[in-house]
Amino acid sequence: MKLQSIILSLTVSLASVIHAQACTIFLRGTAYTSQTGDVGGGCFGLGADNFLQEVRASDPGTTYTFFPNYGCQGNPIGSGMDDTFFPYIQPSSVRLVCPRGT
Repeated sequence: MKLQSIILSLTVSLASVIHAQACTIFLRGTAYTSQTGDVGGGCFGLGADNFLQEVRASDPGTTYTFFPNYGCQGNPIGSGMDDTFFPYIQPSSVRLVCPRGT
């Protein structure tokens, strides 16, 4: 029975990876624009010296949280879902969570 549970779990995990797509956020700041993202989301470093003004998500339901330090460390300094405007925050990293199915 335990072996069946392991096989079922691996099958579900493999199916998730096969159907996963990357979700992306597009960032507009005072100095430049950029984009970041990957399959399933994660923590991503951002360029320095750019005060963030606007974020646009590639997929509805995409959420993101910005942090003052690299590696998504420290207290969050901003967060949003889909498209968001910010009052000039200066994040060093972002944790991106993609909607299910992306």
